[in-house]
Formats: sequence, structure tokens, C-alpha cells
Amino acid sequence: MGLRNLSVKKVYDTHRPGDDPVGNFYIPSLTESITYDRGSGYFSSTVLALAARGIAGFIRNKGSMRLLTSPELTPEDAIILSTLADNDIEPFVAEKLAAALGDLDLVSSLIERDHLAALAWMLAEGTLEMRLSVPLNADRFGGMLHFKIGILTDADGDSLSFSGSNNESVGGWLRNIEQIKVFRSWDEEQNDYLQGDQAMFDRYWNGAAEDGVVSISLPRAIRDRLITYAPSDVEELDEVLARLDQAAPTTSKPRSLRPYQQDAIAAWRENHYHGILEMATGTGKTLTSTRGIEEVLSMGAGAVVLVVAPLVFLAGQWKKELDHLSPIMVHGGTGWRAQLRAAKNDLQLGLRDSVVLIAVQNTASTEEFLQLSEAVLRTATRRLIVVDEVHGSGAEQFSNLMSESFDHRLGLSATPHRWCDEEGTERIMEYFGGVVFTFGIHEALHWVDPITGQTPLCPYGYHPMFVELTDDELEQYEALSEQIKNAVARGESMSSSERLKMLLVRRAVIIKRAENKIPTLRAILSDISDFRGTLVYCSDSKQLEQAAEVLNEMGLRYRRFSGEEGAIPTKALGNRSERDVIMEDFESGAVDILLAMKCLDEGVDIPSAKRGIILASSANPREFIQRRGRLLRRSPGKALAEIYDVLVVPTTNAVGDSSEMGLLLKELKRVEEFAQDAVNEIEIRNLIMEKSWEILR
Repeated sequence: MGLRNLSVKKVYDTHRPGDDPVGNFYIPSLTESITYDRGSGYFSSTVLALAARGIAGFIRNKGSMRLLTSPELTPEDAIILSTLADNDIEPFVAEKLAAALGDLDLVSSLIERDHLAALAWMLAEGTLEMRLSVPLNADRFGGMLHFKIGILTDADGDSLSFSGSNNESVGGWLRNIEQIKVFRSWDEEQNDYLQGDQAMFDRYWNGAAEDGVVSISLPRAIRDRLITYAPSDVEELDEVLARLDQAAPTTSKPRSLRPYQQDAIAAWRENHYHGILEMATGTGKTLTSTRGIEEVLSMGAGAVVLVVAPLVFLAGQWKKELDHLSPIMVHGGTGWRAQLRAAKNDLQLGLRDSVVLIAVQNTASTEEFLQLSEAVLRTATRRLIVVDEVHGSGAEQFSNLMSESFDHRLGLSATPHRWCDEEGTERIMEYFGGVVFTFGIHEALHWVDPITGQTPLCPYGYHPMFVELTDDELEQYEALSEQIKNAVARGESMSSSERLKMLLVRRAVIIKRAENKIPTLRAILSDISDFRGTLVYCSDSKQLEQAAEVLNEMGLRYRRFSGEEGAIPTKALGNRSERDVIMEDFESGAVDILLAMKCLDEGVDIPSAKRGIILASSANPREFIQRRGRLLRRSPGKALAEIYDVLVVPTTNAVGDSSEMGLLLKELKRVEEFAQDAVNEIEIRNLIMEKSWEILR
């Protein structure tokens, strides 16, 4: 059809209804073109993937592309560059790009990976040439090339150019309030502007020495690494292109909030955008807080948002939720440092209206991150910190996360109060402004959605299973209890005595590792006919090994989820992490059982889990509430969840011992918590009454 026959507007306003610059301009125009010149930001997975939008039709046209990008450099780098000989510039730049290669490994969405694969195919076939524009004066250029220009030409020789201040990101195309100007070669008045864009691109492509810029070919080591992302053959390429054809090019309609989620945001807003949302697992804390983030961003340009997650794979879940905001991922050895410096430059120059960071708690607590992020925060007009599983931030080693630089603060947790740590809890409450909204498991099991007719969480049956300590375990337990009693009598306390803490931990381990739990696990599994969707919670690696022996003996399909499995995507696993593969196998039914330790306590979304066997006894309310929450998420075909709780109770001949009675009371406290919302509550209370009489007789 050709570019001339497309209905292309002169100006696209990214927030004008119906404009849709990606779906209505960018992809149709590229599909009609045979050459494409693109000047775009800095070298990263996001830039490369977005530069490949619409690339499916372009590849089928056997189109050729020139992509001009830039390494992110500091003023110190510029000083070094000015002293290098010409043949030393390429290896220096290659070293600077090395961090961005890790960023390529971490792309999370299939569509991003397919875009990278398509570009890599063109690079391997010689239809894509990439060059790097290297500014020798980093002070002048902010360390990178900033202009954003694209020139498209079709088989008839007609051309379109587009330019604007939009950042090369999803936000720049779809969320930022920007104008994208389009010029046509066949319009005499517009052709001058188009030729100006082409001349500017060519000047930087060839290296404008008078402007203090050199242009170099993509270093061979970087090129070879990029090519590894290419499809292995034409058949695989066709599959990639087919997926790109089917991918929705525009934003999807935002999911609407339920009334209680709207109430949560309203409560936070009324508290001057400070507060903690205490919401049960599975009730939509992430979606609710995403709307809160968007509300802060909508107040005008210049906002910086920091989202802190406790673990890498939880940060990955946040990236998927906030992908439309083009977040910068901060963890491990990825290229976040360069991206953070570039984001600061973009914010200062007005090329970016906001910055969203997703940081893993350990990295976000380092002095390096705090210094780099503070530089970005100083350029911001508004600053929001969102801390997921906020109870973790109360620990002393993470307290420096609570920077006074943030004028808006949002904490999220099903259990925001820290167990046996009043000081840490107080620190959290003071910083965030307390709990402003509560929607717990009880509410989530009784509030009915007027649209679906369902409660947010799935109902559950609760099955307490009683075991006793062996004689050796009982002797150790009583000896430790006596030492604890004497320590308390001497005035020792948890806050001041490491010895008392050690004694309490050693006694708790006896309960957690009780030998009789393993035969009980075998008995529970023997009564189950369909094992799919089963989680087995173990207290430690020793108990996990014992449970694994039972599953092996019974010939059951299982995988371990212990915290040792890799969380970083790798090429060998199709740009997925080992944890991703395990979870996908569990969701698909390729494995029936997950043997889990504490890494499944927080934030992991596994809605297909319908049965939990809890071997890991815990008096910590946060732990057992989180474990129950994992099982109550709604999933198609899941009408009822089942929880088997293996409890250690006193032997009848030790009923008069105060330590044994203390053990019973601790275990019954968890039973009470689980029973009150279970569908078989009356049955459980009768069972507990019978067991208590049996022990007390």
C-alpha cells in the first residue's frame, strides 16, 4: 500500500483519546517500510525491544535498519575518552556496555524477548547495522545521546520522519503527555523538516567531530552476544514473528478496583498519602498500590517512585505489574547503575516525566544505591516509596530504607506488626503513619463481589493432625524449658539476653523437627487420590530432605522450592529463572507437589495451590497467616482449599508440666486462628475438645 496511502496525522498527542501513536502510526508505518533509521536513547533491553516495535512486517519486507544508540557515560568517562587513541575507544565503550548485557538477560515478558530476538536475527543477517554515538563531552550531553528521531522509507521512495521529546519507553509512547510530530516527504512544506531530521541523523551516524561526538561500530563482542538471542532457524523466526503479529500494540483497559480496594486508596489519600494497607494475601494489594502509584504520577511531571520488594522474584512480579511505567530494576549485577544515572539526566532535561524504580530490599539498603537514588530524588518534584511486605523493613539492617526524602509513603503487608520486635514495629508505624486500612482474611472470606458473586478468597477446610514428641525429644524440651525458666527468673529478657534467645530457638527447633511429623505426612498423602496443587511446608533443609524421601518412596512428582533455586533468568532456560520453571511446572500440573521452606511465605502468587500440609510448626502469626494465604487465592475450578496442620501436643503423662502446657497453649493458638474462618469450624472445635480431654485425663 505504501506510506502515502496510510492515514497518518501530523501530530499525535499520547493522551488524546483515539490517537494511539503505537497502534495507529508506528506499527502500520514500519510495516510499509523497507528502510528505517532510528536514533534512540541509551543501550538497554527496553530501548532495543521498543525500537523493534512493528518489526515483524518490516522483516517480511526484507527491510534494512540503521539503529543509532549511545552508551551511558559519566563525566569521568568523558575525561578518559578524551585521552584515548582512536583504536582504544571501542574496547573502552564495550566495557561500559557489558552491564547492559545482563539487563538483556533479565527481560521478563515474552513480547520483549521476541522483539530482541527479531532484532538479533536482523543483526545476524546483516539487515540491521548498529552504531554508537559516543559524546566526548559528557558534561554537555549528560553522558548519553538524547535526540529521538525516526525516518521511514517505503519501496516507492516516500518517507516519513517522526520526532518529539518522548522518551523511548512504554511511558514515552503511551503514558507521558507528549506530542509526536510527523513529517511527510511528499508534502513540500513538511519535506524540509524531514530532510532536517535525516541530516541530523546522518551527522551523528557518521560522527560529528565538530560537535564533540564520535561514532563507532557496535563492538564485536557486544554484537556476538546480541546474536545469541536470535532464532536458530527460519522456522523459529516465523514463530517469533507470528507472536509479534498477535501481540496487542496498545495499552489494555486497566483492571477496575473493587470497592474495598477503592476504600484502601481513599484512606491512604486522606492520610496525606502516608500509611500501611493491611490486606490479606490474595485480596489485591499489588493492584491497589499500583493505582496509588498512578495517582501520584498523574499529579504532574517530575515524580520519582521507589518500590521495594524483599526478594528478586517478587521484584519480578512487580515489574510485570508496573511494566507500563517502564520501571528500572535494581538488584544484583545488572545495569541499573547506568540506567539510574541516565534517568536522572532525562528527568533534569525534561525528556522523562517520571522515574519508577523497583529495588530488591538488600540492594536498596546499600550505601551505593542510597547515594545514586538520592541524586535522582533531588531532581524530583514528588517522591513516593512503596515497600512490599513492609514488616521486613523494620529490621535494623533495613532501617536506612526509611529516608526522609520521600514525602509520600505506602507500606503493604498482610501482617505489618513484627513478632517479638516492638521496636521494629514502632519504627515502621512511625515512618509510614500507621495502618490506615485493614481487610483481613476474615473479611476476604465473607465479602461478596457483586459482579462475580464470589468472595475474594477461596473457602477452606482445616484439618489439625496431632503428634507427640519422642521420649528423647521430650527430655530435651523439658531440660531447655527449665533453663529458660531459670533465665527469666534471673531477670533475663529477649531484648537483652542472647543466651535466652538461643535457648528459645533450640527449644522451638525441637517442635519444628519433631520426628513423628514425617510418618504423619506419609499418612496424609496415603489418603489423597489427586496430588495436584499440593504444597508441603517444611521448617528447614533437614526436614525437607526427610519429606523428600517419603515422596520418592511413594513415587510422587515434586520439586523443591527452598531458596537455593536460581532467581535470575538464563539463556539455557529460555530467559526464565529456575524458580520460574518450577512454578510453571507446578501451575501446569507437570509436577504435583512443591516442597517449600520460608521462601514461599511472602508474596508468591500460586493460585493453583489447593492443598497445604504444614510440617513447619510456628508460633509466629505472620508465618502461619502467610502460609494460609498462599492457599486461598482464587483459581478456575478451585472451589475449596484444604489445610493439614501437623501439631505437636503434650503426652498424657506430662500434663502437669508447665512447659508441656505452654506447648499446648501455643499450638492451640494457631488452631484457633485457622479454625475460626474454616468451613468445618464446628467439627474442629469438637475435635480440639476431645483431644484436650484426652490429654488432661
